[in-house]
Amino acid sequence: MDGDGTQAGYDLEFTRAISDAVKLPVVASGGAGTLEHFYEAAVKGGAQILLAASVFHFRILKIKEVKDYLRGRDCRFINNASVNSRWKGARMRRIDPASNDHGY
Repeated sequence: MDGDGTQAGYDLEFTRAISDAVKLPVVASGGAGTLEHFYEAAVKGGAQILLAASVFHFRILKIKEVKDYLRGRDCRFINNASVNSRWKGARMRRIDPASNDHGY
């Protein structure tokens, strides 16, 4: 998040450290400025969720452009409707922190 709005790229080292430490989906947030930044966050950072705002608000990139780029780099992803319906059920479910069941 420290890179939020900078468009200088995600903090890949931090994102990878979190991704390696937990068994939950990890969000890369803060710093996306190029198409390559999205790819690096997923591949080098190990993020399963890529968050961006400035590049879309200021029309530097289009969402379709990012999706097409990632598809061309063999990145698989699910659409927003699938994400919303999948996580809606998970949020409503109580998860026992002592178990290995993380709700997904």
